[in-house]
Amino acid sequence: MLGFMDNYLVALQAKYASKVIVKWVWAVCALVSVIAVIGYAAYCTSQSGNFAGGIKLGVLDVIHVTFNCTK
Repeated sequence: MLGFMDNYLVALQAKYASKVIVKWVWAVCALVSVIAVIGYAAYCTSQSGNFAGGIKLGVLDVIHVTFNCTK
């Protein structure tokens, strides 16, 4: 029974290997983006600026992301 489960897990890994890799690529891109926004906000506020950001999900703009640094 254990051999059957091992074979089944190997087959699943082979079948979905590319999908798992693509999910990791998107997760890394999202993590890098979040770190970049936090870094930009820290830089903006360290230069005595005001950081403002927003996300708009609308009918015309499916996803509209804005970041502003004003002094």
